[in-house]
Amino acid sequence: MGKVKGGGEENTKGQKAKLQKKEAMTKKQAKVEGQKKAKEDEHWQVGANSREEKRAADAAAKDAAKLAKKEAKSAALKAEEEELSKMRAPKGKARKAAKAKKSKNDLNLLDAFMAEEEKAKSKKTEKEKKDDVFVVHNPNREKAVQQEKGIYNATGIDDAINALELSGASEQHPEKVNLKAAFKEYEEREMPKIKEEYPRLKRSQLKDRLWKQWQKSPDNPINRVESN
Repeated sequence: MGKVKGGGEENTKGQKAKLQKKEAMTKKQAKVEGQKKAKEDEHWQVGANSREEKRAADAAAKDAAKLAKKEAKSAALKAEEEELSKMRAPKGKARKAAKAKKSKNDLNLLDAFMAEEEKAKSKKTEKEKKDDVFVVHNPNREKAVQQEKGIYNATGIDDAINALELSGASEQHPEKVNLKAAFKEYEEREMPKIKEEYPRLKRSQLKDRLWKQWQKSPDNPINRVESN
């Protein structure tokens, strides 16, 4: 009996030793696995941090690009607004000053124009001045005398046409009959030049200046008739 008991104890000790060894191996394996997992976790953490940093850098670059684009657009709009403001009509004091300056220029031009008119009217010969002392001025009589001598003084489109007809020009020169058409052609050609030279004159003043030029122009059929 004692022999059997001793053998049973040895088996129990052997099994216990095996269990301890197996347990130790399991713990060791678990430790190795734990260390391996820790390294893997660390690796993934580093990778995650790198990816996060890259995303943050990309986002910052994108924001900087948006800001630069916005600032450039704002600067362009500001420049365009400043350019447009120069084209707009002035406001307040600036508008009043510009209007006053324009009025002054218009008055100066008008004064100059009126001075020319007065100068032209005052050009009389000494003989005409003497005649004015002794002769009563009679426009109808003077016109009749001039027509007897073949002289026709046209002061407007209708008078010019009548003068052209009375002088016999329509029979002598059929190409000169349409005086209105000749004046219209002259006006279309010369009016843009006068507007460019006198941009601040009113339309009536431009018309007056055009008419004065027309009276002296070789394109005026009356002048050609008188020269013939």
